[in-house]
Amino acid sequence: MEYLFLVQMGCSEADDLFRVIERGPLSPSQYKMIGCEGVAVPLTDSLHWAETRVLEKSKPIRGRVVVCKVCVGKLEKASEGKEISAESYSLADSVYAFLENEDQDAERKSRVYSFNSRLVLPEYLVEYDFQPSAPNELPAGLRAYGNDGDVLEMKPRLPTQPRLVSLSEEIVLQRTGATDLSLIRVLNLHGNGLTRLTMLREMPDLRKLVVSCNDLTTLEGVHHLNELRYLDVGFNRLGSLEGLSDLPRLQHFDLSWNRLTHIRNALTILRKHCPVLTSLDTRHNDWKRPGGEHRMHVLGRLKQLKHFDGVPVSEDEMTAALRALVTSRVSVATLASRSRG
Repeated sequence: MEYLFLVQMGCSEADDLFRVIERGPLSPSQYKMIGCEGVAVPLTDSLHWAETRVLEKSKPIRGRVVVCKVCVGKLEKASEGKEISAESYSLADSVYAFLENEDQDAERKSRVYSFNSRLVLPEYLVEYDFQPSAPNELPAGLRAYGNDGDVLEMKPRLPTQPRLVSLSEEIVLQRTGATDLSLIRVLNLHGNGLTRLTMLREMPDLRKLVVSCNDLTTLEGVHHLNELRYLDVGFNRLGSLEGLSDLPRLQHFDLSWNRLTHIRNALTILRKHCPVLTSLDTRHNDWKRPGGEHRMHVLGRLKQLKHFDGVPVSEDEMTAALRALVTSRVSVATLASRSRG
């Protein structure tokens, strides 16, 4: 996890910071369309590069920047001349590049490009006043420090967030600001080191649950949540959906970046316990079926899906999937009858 500034692009859609706080950053493809040098979400650890007006103007300005909590995942160094995209760096979740001579600070990654906007969580909207200094003059707040090392040790430091491992009533109420568990509708526990989920049944009105980027190996505890509409368990270590049950209103389910292998078992659970599911993401798991076959297999058994693996489901595609399902059932029935004969 890293805290980074979201780079402003000089585009109203991308730089609407209140929209970013509410909905998250644009998708990588959208950033490419508005001029980003990569098909990725642009981030940086430098305020100068996050807010280009600081570089371009010598007059005092007042501005805002968004600080994001970023799950960088598998990080690679960007190669010169190579397109910054998930296709070019198929084994990476993010890439980084130095803005200046990297020998000056070999540990510093000044630009980071994330290939998954869902791993970029806006946490703070920071207002600042920029007062330019005379050439070679340190800003007033830094004159008491003798060298770069002193500046890097300045307080306050951002405290490391402790790993939760498991939940307690006190922790949940503190994180949500609620006065009672029964009042909680949205619970976001992204990136907290959780290994198990408890206490969820004590939140009967829970509508949205985000537990991505944790260490979950089971969904035990995710059951009998009658009001739950949105569930994100991406970037965990799930090997199956065992434990999940009775989610009658669940519409969106993100299972991406786990260790699932048997799609038939997963579909059996989803068909039984998530009857109104319309959006499902199963990408980046260890499924045994090839990509195209996997998609048709899922669509043929979850007929209500409208979005699957980030792509809308067309009527023609659903018709083809259902036709393939019927054909496969006829073939199995034919073989069974002949074997009896």
